[in-house]
Amino acid sequence: MNIIVLAIPIFIFFLCIEIAINFFKKTNYYQVNDTINSISTGIISRITGVVLLIIPFSIYQYCFNQYALLTWSTDSASTWIVAFIVYDFCYYWFHRYAHEVNILWASHVVHHQSEEYNLSTALRQTSTSAWFGWVFYLPMAFLGIDPIVTLTVGGLNLIYQFFVHTQLVGKLPSWIEAVFVTPSLHGVHHGQNTVYIDKNYAGVFIIWDRLFNTYQVELDSEKPVYGVRKALKSWNPVWANIEPYYRLAEDAWHTKSWRNKLTLWFKPTGWRPDDVIKTVPRQYTNPKNLQKFDIKLPLLANIYVGLQHTLLIALSVYFLVLAPELTHQITLLVSGILLLSMISLSLVQEQRAWAWLVESLRLLVTFSYIFTLNGELWWQALSILFGVFSVSLLYRFSFNSGPEKIAVDSALRSK
Repeated sequence: MNIIVLAIPIFIFFLCIEIAINFFKKTNYYQVNDTINSISTGIISRITGVVLLIIPFSIYQYCFNQYALLTWSTDSASTWIVAFIVYDFCYYWFHRYAHEVNILWASHVVHHQSEEYNLSTALRQTSTSAWFGWVFYLPMAFLGIDPIVTLTVGGLNLIYQFFVHTQLVGKLPSWIEAVFVTPSLHGVHHGQNTVYIDKNYAGVFIIWDRLFNTYQVELDSEKPVYGVRKALKSWNPVWANIEPYYRLAEDAWHTKSWRNKLTLWFKPTGWRPDDVIKTVPRQYTNPKNLQKFDIKLPLLANIYVGLQHTLLIALSVYFLVLAPELTHQITLLVSGILLLSMISLSLVQEQRAWAWLVESLRLLVTFSYIFTLNGELWWQALSILFGVFSVSLLYRFSFNSGPEKIAVDSALRSK
């Protein structure tokens, strides 16, 4: 089983602790919608990974079997240490190019879309990195590092990165920050301040940034402003993955130059054809006066969305655990249902006028499925009760025509 799936309970445990600390200390490091969106995006990345990672893993396996130059024993500690270091080196270059090339940034930007910086941000992962990222790790196959070893150290690398996405830990002793990525150093990486852009790419060892001139400490005079200059302004986790590619495709469609249509995908991040800049202007945020995107929900809506996402997280983890034993047809079907569920709940978060209809259909499908998971009477009774409670809560706030909801709907229509 994938080590990241095994680590999900650990992620949730520490996330809950940080949320509790945030609540009692009133740090304002969390907002409900942003947290839910980040978690949803992370779940989708795991779900799509079940299908998308098959091809790159097969390519790695083939290169390892046919072209490995060295032989490493998986029983040796040195193999795992070397693999861990080499993986982080490869990750540095993958991460760096993911910031420097338009099409790679379109995939990676998902991780940077959050305007908060907390442990939920760490879970916010792209669903399309499998299309490109695997190329940067092929040198490990040629070095003879077993695919299982690579997958494992890659998982450990990601687990380490989870813990540096926090503002609760400040700067650490200089000897630690000289070698390792820390919360402060990675917070710099997430900053959209000009001085912080394209800095601190490493996953574990900050020495790569020191060696290749991309190192930047957090300045006492400039607190990082998190997020990206082209804000997403949506709670839809599927749109979060599609929107960056849509913007590139939009530019390719509108530019009159066939050369630009083909090459803009591989230009430096942010590059746009001159004719498109004039005909399709875009608004960018200013870090100095950033207004964070949020849509305030009624209390009942927050309770509803929180409960439904908790249920979806449980179902998603259940699916990820069982995925290796499922047929391809069942895997695709369940993946599709979970993705549509995330989209449906995002419509509720954005208070779309027709969200209640889509969400009603989702509840019918979801609780019908949950009902069939266990033949015990108590389980079926509990499923029905929770289903009825969910529907009543949904309708309770959906048809509230108070001024708060009207204001939200008007704001959405004006976007």
